[in-house]
Amino acid sequence: MKKSHLVNILGVIVILGGIFLYDFAKHKKLEKNHRYTIGTVKGVKSLSRGGVAILYNFRYAGIVYTGERPTNLSESERNKLVDKRFIVKFNPDKPNVNSIELNNIIIDSTLKAPTKGWLELPKIQ
Repeated sequence: MKKSHLVNILGVIVILGGIFLYDFAKHKKLEKNHRYTIGTVKGVKSLSRGGVAILYNFRYAGIVYTGERPTNLSESERNKLVDKRFIVKFNPDKPNVNSIELNNIIIDSTLKAPTKGWLELPKIQ
């Protein structure tokens, strides 16, 4: 194996390791310190590494934040989610660290989240 191939393989491993560590640290921050609020699915976007992600936004302390969640749902399933409301888990110190809970749909259109979010997952029917 040529030295340049080995360097390329090593470079890819380092980059993938960095991505993994970033995602791991982000997940840990969210697990240690989080609140819940309501987010709305706004659409879908293609990801540079392939696949698609669901785009959503939510409001915390009067500021609108956005997020994206990779998914392998079919196009018709994704389209059904647009404009639907779901629970979003976020880090109050870094609201850009967040995750939409697609298994927690908000059917009650009158339900509003507190400005600072909920400390515990609310009971939703």
